Amino acid sequence: MPGMPSGHEIAGPPRVVLIVDDDPDFVALLRHCLPEPVFQVHHCPYGEKGLEEARRLKPHLILLDIMMPGIHGLHVLQALRAEEETARIRIFVTSNVMPRREVESRLVELDADFVDKGLPIREITSLIERTLGIH
Repeated sequence: MPGMPSGHEIAGPPRVVLIVDDDPDFVALLRHCLPEPVFQVHHCPYGEKGLEEARRLKPHLILLDIMMPGIHGLHVLQALRAEEETARIRIFVTSNVMPRREVESRLVELDADFVDKGLPIREITSLIERTLGIH
């Protein structure tokens, strides 16, 4: 069935993914499609907690929503890039309301990629798998 977890092969420890997003349905779908033991998925519903968790976990990848309560996602991204311990973490900025063109120059400047939440979940999880070297 499309969007369902596929067979994953990984050598070494699980890939740590931090989802900073206030959309519980999107988070639940990602958790389902990024299964353990290949992935270790953590979630924060708002930016302030996401910053704390990124510092603590030092994840392989962060999926960061732009529009959240509290700190705007681009401000979280800027803070992550300003700190030595989080500056090199791969970050996908996500949105289903803001077009890429509205944020593209900031994302290039802050070394992040844009992922449209409107894409089929299998496309999003395939991108995550490729980025993290999962086959």
